[in-house]
Amino acid sequence: MLCATWSELVRRYRNAVGEYNEAVQGLGTEPDAGFDRVWERVETARVHATAARSELLDHEHKHGCLVGRAPVVAQPGVALQPQA
Repeated sequence: MLCATWSELVRRYRNAVGEYNEAVQGLGTEPDAGFDRVWERVETARVHATAARSELLDHEHKHGCLVGRAPVVAQPGVALQPQA
């Protein structure tokens, strides 16, 4: 059963990933005078998204609110997919 905390953590993760995506869209194809500032924004957003994901996964592991659902396994370079 899903809990309110899980739902809130998913919301935070989605928002953080959205902010990361928006920051990445701000990167130009070639460095310019503002590149360092934009890159710093991208890196900050990436760190926030990574932290939000870790918090979500930690909650799932400790709380067990996804019991009965197929586990999700992360593999380097592969999009997350539920296992059958």
